[in-house]
Amino acid sequence: IVDNVLEITHLTNLQNRFLGQLSGGELRRSMIALAIAQQTPIILLDEPLANLDPATGKNAIALIDTGANDDVLAKYSILGDDGIDKNGHGKKMVKAIKSVDPEANIVSIKAVSDSGVGSVSSVYAAIKLAIEMDVKVINMSIIAKSVSDNEIITSAIKEAIAKNIIVVGAAGNCKKDAKDYIPAGIPGVITVGACDANGIRIDISNYGECVDWNVFADSTSEAAAVLSGFIAKNCNPDENLNNIILILLYLILV
Repeated sequence: IVDNVLEITHLTNLQNRFLGQLSGGELRRSMIALAIAQQTPIILLDEPLANLDPATGKNAIALIDTGANDDVLAKYSILGDDGIDKNGHGKKMVKAIKSVDPEANIVSIKAVSDSGVGSVSSVYAAIKLAIEMDVKVINMSIIAKSVSDNEIITSAIKEAIAKNIIVVGAAGNCKKDAKDYIPAGIPGVITVGACDANGIRIDISNYGECVDWNVFADSTSEAAAVLSGFIAKNCNPDENLNNIILILLYLILV
């Protein structure tokens, strides 16, 4: 039990340290681990994310997806499971992000089931969790039709943007105008389509005026993840992101 709790709270490498040798965030996680190890059916935590280390906040990319394996900074699950990716999509997004920045601080928030289905409530809760963590970037390589039932998700995304969190969303792989989907069509979201090595939009990629960038990738999900890694590594929320991205891409290409 103890070994499992240490693993899921990312404390295995710290198990031989004294409490006085831990950072404030590590100490906070150790207290949470202690509570989990009691195996009580219900745990009530007052602001459990307060005082976590900065690496889990300002420098982090919140990946809202089907979960992840052990190559991320932290794993959370809105669905009540272990947060492991049994679908494969989340794992691909982690790989795409790390293709740009191998040292990326990725916080996986599982809101989409192993069958690839996410509810309005789970995605909303995942966004709110990312906001509470005060992450730098929220990556949403997921889409849904923009309908009234999804307005609560739109409001959460707008809240994140208002708090200077960069939200990157996939344009979608439906061969349609991205404005009719969320998060793609929400103002302030950096919407990413996919193109081939020659810069030509791939056939499945959504399109339209709300698409900010087309990135070389096999899908818009992967394209969004790649750009999330690039932005987290090179850009700040208070900068003109489009100008910064253009300058950095120019410097890389030349």
